[in-house]
Amino acid sequence: MLRNVVNISVYRKVILKDGRVIILKRMNQEDYKKGMNYEYVHNWLAQVSKYLLYDFQEEDMDWDKQQFLTSLNNAENIILGGIYNEKIIAHAKLNVNILSPREKHVGYWAVMIHPKFQNNGLGTHLLNCIEIIAKKIGLKRLEAEFIEENSSAKALYLRKLGYTIEGRKKRAFKLPNGTYVDKAVIGKIL
Repeated sequence: MLRNVVNISVYRKVILKDGRVIILKRMNQEDYKKGMNYEYVHNWLAQVSKYLLYDFQEEDMDWDKQQFLTSLNNAENIILGGIYNEKIIAHAKLNVNILSPREKHVGYWAVMIHPKFQNNGLGTHLLNCIEIIAKKIGLKRLEAEFIEENSSAKALYLRKLGYTIEGRKKRAFKLPNGTYVDKAVIGKIL
């Protein structure tokens, strides 16, 4: 299965609800290095970090960049990017558990989208690609987590894409205002 993960490539053009054309592709280090693209991504991630596990701070950018670029070479990660006007405006990550023989059939995903491109169908396109890739490499199940008060995520994952809530982690996430909220654990059999 590892060979299949390494050799997976993606290149697709999609049209958003507002008519913008986005290129979806499997990302590599060069995509993030050219044209200050990582810095651009880091800045918009800071804008959407309310529901992300990590808080993107400008003073951490160099360290974050090094860690992220290293993760692109990890055989367990497949990272798709959404590109508009040569800028990365979205990415989705599929993590494949290649080391645990009893869980090699399970993939874990996360998706992040620039605020100016949200609620236009891009999340659906990205996750459809993730599901296609997951099936191609032999995964049987996908999992993710999200903050339940994120109504856009809830609508996309549960209603539109058919994921089900399989559990909750009580008070597992601290919002920027200091309050604790639950994380929903979702899954889907492919």
